[in-house]
Amino acid sequence: MKRKLLLLTGLLFAIAVKAQDVVINKVYNSSASSPLGANDVVELLVIKDKTDMRGMYIKDVTSASATSSTFGDAGGKFMFNNSDFWSSLRSGTTIVIRRSPTATDYVEDTDASDYTLDITINNTQYFTAVASSSGSTGTFALGSYDIVVLKAANADGALNGAADGFDYLVHAFLPVLTTNITNAYNALTGPDGTTASSRKMAGNTIVPSNGFLYALNATRSLADFNGTNNLIASSTATPAYGIGEEPDNKAFISYLRNAPVIDSITTSADFGAVTVVYNVYFSKNVTGVDMTDFNLTATGTATGTIASISGSGKLYQVTVTNVDGQGTLRLDKKASGTGITDGVNVILDGFAFTTGEVYTVGKIAPVITAGQSFYITANAEPGITVGVVKATLQGRGSITDWEITGGNEGNNFVIDAQTGTITVAAGATFDYFNKPTYTLSLTVKNGDDLTLVSQSQTITINVLKSIPAPVIYGGSNGQVASLLPLISGETGLLTTLPVYVTLYVDDVPLDTAITIDAQGNWSYKFSTPLTSATHTFYFIASVNGTELSPSGVLTMQTVTPGWEIKPHNILTPNNDGKNDTWVIENLEVYPDNEVHVYDKLGKTVLLEKNYQQNWTGTYNGELLRSGTYYYEIKYGGGLKPIKGSLTILRDK
Repeated sequence: MKRKLLLLTGLLFAIAVKAQDVVINKVYNSSASSPLGANDVVELLVIKDKTDMRGMYIKDVTSASATSSTFGDAGGKFMFNNSDFWSSLRSGTTIVIRRSPTATDYVEDTDASDYTLDITINNTQYFTAVASSSGSTGTFALGSYDIVVLKAANADGALNGAADGFDYLVHAFLPVLTTNITNAYNALTGPDGTTASSRKMAGNTIVPSNGFLYALNATRSLADFNGTNNLIASSTATPAYGIGEEPDNKAFISYLRNAPVIDSITTSADFGAVTVVYNVYFSKNVTGVDMTDFNLTATGTATGTIASISGSGKLYQVTVTNVDGQGTLRLDKKASGTGITDGVNVILDGFAFTTGEVYTVGKIAPVITAGQSFYITANAEPGITVGVVKATLQGRGSITDWEITGGNEGNNFVIDAQTGTITVAAGATFDYFNKPTYTLSLTVKNGDDLTLVSQSQTITINVLKSIPAPVIYGGSNGQVASLLPLISGETGLLTTLPVYVTLYVDDVPLDTAITIDAQGNWSYKFSTPLTSATHTFYFIASVNGTELSPSGVLTMQTVTPGWEIKPHNILTPNNDGKNDTWVIENLEVYPDNEVHVYDKLGKTVLLEKNYQQNWTGTYNGELLRSGTYYYEIKYGGGLKPIKGSLTILRDK
């Protein structure tokens, strides 16, 4: 039984072969003896995109025994020629290497555009037979216990001796793994100088005669090519060269052949922005994306700085700051050196992406917000704020140089050039009846470039008649019989804009926002009692946050409410100075009162408005008889009348 080791080694070129850039996927044992090893096959699978295999070796090395911890190095050696053919192989490419195929219909496949190659080892256009340091070239032939190994070149990349030895191990394909073999491989080093203990795929069966052994690929990942019991044998089926074995090995190869690509690069940034975020969409989930993978292509004087990157999976956001100048910016992916991978070393590399969305860089003029309306009263004094005009600016610059360009009849208004605040000008006069509306035309500029002037926009200033003083319900002759009065007012504002009223009592605003109704009117019921005193009341309406001139002022005395009126219940008109007249205490604070007295039969004996505390119990000049009489006192303001009884006593 043959004890052979098939070894591939690599020469270090500009892109050095790393650990598991290429793995062994399948081994076929034809058991042919004439010639020896005829139709034997090794299938390699390229994992990393743009793998360079120039200078690699395939050699047939005889081991001492199946359990040996050392390996002989007298087998055949064949080098991958130093030509562009091997310089940049795509991920998912399968390389079928054959020993003297005997089939008459065999045709070599040297076109890798379909991810497949099928070449004989003795084709000198692609391979060169190389003698070992002992002078032996050996024979390419596989047996049931043969071990297949991938090995990088010596560290210095020299051809002399590069094929010898077993260090710089990339990958090993072992049908049966023994303790001694394990120890031997664990002692080797990989291309990066670390031990190669994890870079071998082993099974628990020999390569069958006229059969093959291949990667099971249970998880459809690179991890399947490391560890034990990851191989499966077949002696009945025909090997599926170039496409993988069903189901998982085939699926993994298909995955590798669909390397990640950028589908699109877009941006939704507004024109004139100083920060632009580009959305980078990948065809599959990727990692290893960073700012160095991209650059900016600019036209004109446009500039920007790639400042940060975020995201995961299929979508990443690249933020470009300090955008300035005039022209365009396009975010491109670099052609190489990106390190972007889909997680199994399938690298998005070798092709630049330069067809992303182009962002136009520049400054623009401000835009004055359309449809703005303001309100003032006809008695507005100079310096009163009419309102602040709004404008927007996309991107770089500032809003400045406001100017009234038309409609300012009588020069009644001025505008602050920096803030856009309109105020009433000195000497302004307003006629609510003949000129209730002003339509002003305005412009504004971009402070970064004063040649960028907005389009002219109009605003409306509505002149209202002077707002009258508020009214207190039930008030009369400067008094109201309530410490919790109901007060109301008229603003004259018929608008859908937000209007609020602030009520002032003795020049102190109430901490309550009062809203108006559709007719511009409002009302408010005090919930905290006022003091019994003379107070002033006025209000200020604000439209869209801008206050109008104050209303007129109401002066009103609030007095003790009606439930504290105290009618006396006895009348003794005998001129002794006591109860000679009927007294109703506190009634004088309700001058709009009405007193009604009637007898038991309901006959009115007294009906007097603004009662003066002087009734002596007479009717039509005649004395009323002693007895009980009844009264009803009305004191205005919508308050409930007071009712009770009164006793008249004579000769007391």
